[in-house]
Amino acid sequence: MEWALTTFTGSTVPAADATTTALSLLATYGQGRKVLQSWWLTALLYSIFLGACRPWSWRDRGCASPRQVLPPSPPRTRGT
Repeated sequence: MEWALTTFTGSTVPAADATTTALSLLATYGQGRKVLQSWWLTALLYSIFLGACRPWSWRDRGCASPRQVLPPSPPRTRGT
């Protein structure tokens, strides 16, 4: 990278410029990987959570399966 900066630019400190550029590119790559891993972990945890919650929600509603739907309850009136 230092060679490229010396050859193609008029930099007076090509070694320092090359070092900061290389470190910046490595940091950007690392942050991109971290974000991607974070999304995968979040998706995995939410899928586990939803998978664990579904059977209990069907049981609490009195459903034998997700296809069985309970009829709506009548509206409540105030004061009667």
